[in-house]
Amino acid sequence: MKKKYLIAMACVLAGSLHAQSFNELLTSGGADANGKPAGLADANKYLNEYLRPYGEGQIYNLTTGWYHSAKTHRKLGFDVSVSIHAAFVPKEKESFVFNNSDYSTLKLADGTRTSASLPTFMGGGTSMQLRNTATNSTISAPPGIAAGIKKAIPNLSLAVPLPVAQISVGLIKKTDIKLRYFPTTNIGNVKAGVFGVGVQHNIGQYIPVFDKLPLVHLSALAAYNKLTASYLPGETQTTYLTTSNTSLDYSVNTFTVQAIGSVKLLMLELYAGAGFYTGSSNIDLNGKYDFTYAGNAGKASLTNPISLNYKASGLTATAGAKFSIAFFKFYADYTFAQYKNLNLGVAFSFR
Repeated sequence: MKKKYLIAMACVLAGSLHAQSFNELLTSGGADANGKPAGLADANKYLNEYLRPYGEGQIYNLTTGWYHSAKTHRKLGFDVSVSIHAAFVPKEKESFVFNNSDYSTLKLADGTRTSASLPTFMGGGTSMQLRNTATNSTISAPPGIAAGIKKAIPNLSLAVPLPVAQISVGLIKKTDIKLRYFPTTNIGNVKAGVFGVGVQHNIGQYIPVFDKLPLVHLSALAAYNKLTASYLPGETQTTYLTTSNTSLDYSVNTFTVQAIGSVKLLMLELYAGAGFYTGSSNIDLNGKYDFTYAGNAGKASLTNPISLNYKASGLTATAGAKFSIAFFKFYADYTFAQYKNLNLGVAFSFR
């Protein structure tokens, strides 16, 4: 599941940069005095806003789903879980405000307007046109991937998905070690890897009253997660563009600390947690690109043209429930943060 997801993720990002007028954004304005595309800064600025929901959404996905109980395993007890996380994109992140004054060669084609709301990658459609002031040519503003759906169901909430596999093992002193791992592997044109480690410790053992409440548990969690993926498209050689050593690279780093409480009622267990999260993600288009512009507009050459960076941090709170049948656990929880998150999973547990 992890392999299939990472391949799809890289292809989606690569496809969006190509399909959404990326070349036109990057080459708008011809070459500047330094031999670089005059539209390079504008392309970075536009794409940074356009892909923001994806860049930020995965930060929230990786900080959730670390637990489904405050009870830790006894020594060498373990569980293996598989879950799907969905970070819901806030309505305000489905679009962004394009201001003419923020861009040098890229402007709204409608000369009567100086700003407009344009869709992000996770937004709807648009009929807006953008104008290249250097060549006076126009391009269509990229629509979101949900253009058709949003037209039919305007209020539909969109989510950035992520499947996660995790193993937890009990150590000494009521402490669990949690691991998310996928070795960096080449799969066709994709190179991907995942590493995550967390520690959950029972802090209820230090509070005397919890000795009299065997079905109530309290613990603390600290967890770090890193995801990397690269799409390697190969070399391109056309009349207007020649590339070498190209790659689309994506990385996410997150850290969270949380306090967790749970209570078990027969086969049902209720759990909740609260704490702090922080994370960053990067989307980079690397490699060497040589452009030849139409209409004798000159040539340009550049290396590693696109670098998009996102950060997120804040407080988080989670509430969930787990249903147990023998060694199998089925659980669901909902996390409150800027990107609200739904987590559905199943675990095989031996405590």
